[in-house]
Amino acid sequence: MPQKRNPFATMKTAVGARVVTGATASLLMSPPAAHERDHRQLEIERDTLPRVLVTLGGAQAKLLGLLGRLHVNEEALRKDAELEGPLLLTEHVLMQLAPAIGHEKAHDVLQEYVTQYQRTGVSLREYLESRPDTREAVAGIDLEAATDPRSYLGLARDAETFGNQIKRIYDVGVSGIHRLFAHLDEIQQASAVIVIAGMEGALVSVLGGLVSVPVIAVPTSIGYGSNFQGLTALLGMLNSCSSGVSVVNIDNGFGAAYNASMINQIKESSL
Repeated sequence: MPQKRNPFATMKTAVGARVVTGATASLLMSPPAAHERDHRQLEIERDTLPRVLVTLGGAQAKLLGLLGRLHVNEEALRKDAELEGPLLLTEHVLMQLAPAIGHEKAHDVLQEYVTQYQRTGVSLREYLESRPDTREAVAGIDLEAATDPRSYLGLARDAETFGNQIKRIYDVGVSGIHRLFAHLDEIQQASAVIVIAGMEGALVSVLGGLVSVPVIAVPTSIGYGSNFQGLTALLGMLNSCSSGVSVVNIDNGFGAAYNASMINQIKESSL
């Protein structure tokens, strides 16, 4: 794809990751039992470990070189997001519509809207207001806020305003818990952790058992099924058996940020 400007190093790094994954699987297939080792296992290690280490070293060198030249064009990203219009955030709109017309119906409506938008460029508000089954539901939804990508940045800026250093970590829910473990080291270095979760709110209990710092839980109203606009997550968090967990009200990111800021400032003043 000549129109792409992605450096060749990205492909080489991705290939290296796949090679290491496959080679590591070979090592784990026949682990030693009761401190007994045979010649076959030793041969696998002699053959595989050098390849793993060399490949990792090469991939690391290419990645570090790439990151040193990386440039994020914020203006181009903003324009790309605007070109896609509301299509990027239809899931958020779906969660707003679901309580009124049902999750399945909301999904079908927005799927049909995507097709219409690609054909005619019709606005989301105009489309929903033109349908008898969504006209009343859309009256109570702030579509401009629901389809603004900036609304997904959360309230971390509030905590930064208070003089705190913030680390944002996204998409580490319990449905893919390996993604959480990949960030566990840096999470454990924090003075306080704010956990924002919907659905059943299980992430709070999991993380509360993995860190030794205060965990502030924020139930979010975004969810579907029996989420009840965040009530399910709120009750689940309040019933967490993990110690060190406190819970703020539904969608109260500001309150969580303020509490985390006070915790951080108390820690810094005691040093």
